[in-house]
Amino acid sequence: MRESSIKARGTRGGRKHEIVIKKDGRGKIKAFLDGREDSFLLERLDRETEFAPSLANNYQPERGTMLAYYNLLATTFFDELDGIETAGDIGTIPYSPEKGILY
Repeated sequence: MRESSIKARGTRGGRKHEIVIKKDGRGKIKAFLDGREDSFLLERLDRETEFAPSLANNYQPERGTMLAYYNLLATTFFDELDGIETAGDIGTIPYSPEKGILY
């Protein structure tokens, strides 16, 4: 398994923050708030992913995945998103026309 990361910058509650989500080669995910590891932030993100809008209007990424964190950070977590970047494989929306799965 390869490493991947998401870096998002934005304003929430009137304060600017940078959030980084990192997945190591063993699949362990950690969250960082303004440069400091924050396990409470990861728990909060897990809870809030349930309320994020679906991707492509009908696909809800599985909770606790990099794609779910990306979706949340890019859409509803910040009051104002300044930027979001990814590195590595954060997952994709499933696509299998032969099985009838199209999102």
